[in-house]
Parts: sequence; C-alpha cells; structure tokens
Amino acid sequence: MCCGTVYRLSPGNNGNWKYRVIYRFRGPVSDGEAPYGGVIADSAGNLFGTALQRGTGLECGIVYELSPDGKGNWKEAVLHEFDHSSKGSHRDGCTPSSYLVFDASGNLFGTTSAGGGVDKNGACENDYYCGTVFELSRKDGKWTEAIIHRFPETAEDGTEPMSGLVFDHAGNLWGTTFGGGQAGGGTVFELKPTANGKWKESSLFSFSDSETGTQPYGGLVVDASGNFYGTTFAGGLGAGTVFELTSGRGGRLTESLVHQFASCNQAECPDGLDPFGGLTIDSAGNLYGTATQGGEAGTFCNGGGNIKVGCGVMFELSPAGIN
Repeated sequence: MCCGTVYRLSPGNNGNWKYRVIYRFRGPVSDGEAPYGGVIADSAGNLFGTALQRGTGLECGIVYELSPDGKGNWKEAVLHEFDHSSKGSHRDGCTPSSYLVFDASGNLFGTTSAGGGVDKNGACENDYYCGTVFELSRKDGKWTEAIIHRFPETAEDGTEPMSGLVFDHAGNLWGTTFGGGQAGGGTVFELKPTANGKWKESSLFSFSDSETGTQPYGGLVVDASGNFYGTTFAGGLGAGTVFELTSGRGGRLTESLVHQFASCNQAECPDGLDPFGGLTIDSAGNLYGTATQGGEAGTFCNGGGNIKVGCGVMFELSPAGIN
C-alpha cells in the first residue's frame, strides 16, 4: 500500500465541500511515504509536514515542505531526512509520526517516535525505541536540525512520543509520550528553553492505570487559562479517556477525567472507542476530537459480528456538559 497524499477540502455551493489531492507521495526512495501527521501552513501559504519513511537504507522519515507554484500545482522539497546514514546509531531520530509546530521566529519543532541514541537506563530495548524532540532552523534558505531532547534521559522519562508539541503561553514546549514514565503508561512532559540556548526537559505526569488513562497517542491543547487537554487510547471505563491537566504545587500537574469512553454492551457500542488522535479547542473552550471505533453504525468494524460497533465517531465536549 503506497504511499500517501496531502489533500484540500474547499467549501462549495449548497454546503458541500470540494475534495482535491494536491500532492501524491511516490514512495520511500523518491520522496517519502506514510505521512501520519497533519500539515501546518506559514504566512505565505507553504505547507510543512512529516513522512514516516524515506531513504534507501534505514528509511527513518523526512520533514517536507509543499509550495504552490501559482498555477494550481504544488512542489515538494525535503527539508530534512532522518538518520539516512548506514551506521545504525539512530541518534538523529527516526520515524516522525507527528505534526509540526512553529515558534515566533519561524523555527519548526516536532518529535520522532524512535531513535535518539543509546539508552543509559535500560528503559528502552535498544538505541532505536526511545524517541526525540527536534528543532529545524532556517538560515540562508537552508534548514539545520538540532536534537533538543533524547528519551529517556532519566528513570521517569517517557518513551515513544507519537504526537506533536504545543507551546504554552510562556513559550515552553509540551507533549506526550506513548510509553515510559513511572508506571509505563506514558507521560506528559515540558521542555523549557535555557539561557545557554539548550532546553531542559521535565516529566510532569505519568499515566498509570484505568483511573488516569494510559497510552496517549495524541498531543495536547492549551486553553486561555493555561490548562491542558488530551486523550488516552486506553483506560477509563475501558476504551480511553479525555483528560484535563491543571498546574499544581511544585510545578506538578493534577489530572481530572473530562470524559471516559465506555466499552460496548451486549448489543451495541453507542460511545466512541479508543481515541487515537488529539483534540482541538475553540474560543469558547469546547473540545473536539475523534475516536477510532464506536458509534454503533453497523457491524463492519467488528468483522461482521452481532455487536453494532461502528467505525468511529467525531465528538464535542462542552464545559457545561462535562461528565
């Protein structure tokens, strides 16, 4: 199955939307494959994203830019290729499955779910599975990568950051890891810039069990008060959660579950199941997201069994209706 697309949806007449593919990836050797993360746009309308694989050797993925040519077509440029050497160290990072984020100066930040180098603490199986946070800065038209954090560097550090990052109101970066932490169920981490140009990472919350939710695939969003929201793929009532994190004493975070996705009953799955992605938030504080299964719209996603599972839902959570 090859190789992925970037597409555009434009509002048309009578409330309909027009779909158009603006770029087709041709494969890992030529220009990349499997763009898991979404795209972001700069002020000039150029698009930036990541692809999970590329290269003739390690195929560790790319960061790419798509630029409109003024004639309705788009041209791709590979800004960075991860660890395309054959030395096997993976210190550059590998398999970026996330979206990117800009800072105020136009630098790009993202994560790789693997790579980063040899683990000092034995929390990863080998040098491949830890993950990184990276920065791409542009000078004279060229982009240079710097690894600003390698997982794990402490015993409480997370592993495998699957999603992208968000800046808080003070300019610090926040994200989640799918695994690691005190109980192995993933973490929420913060990266603060320091005076010497480096970044200091702190693991501020560990997901542990059904009461906290576990395995956050998606990233975080932040509201006007500085509270963070995200999803876990598992935990809660059995099929994942939506959570809120507020600042506590000593910089630690306090979690509350905004919503717990319920497992199926004997006949149907009315709620969503297993939220894989993150959330978006509007100016009123409403949260929007998706779940990979559920919704009781047919038995197809259960292999044709008797329970009406459904193939996923889009949901909204409003502050007045939190449960």
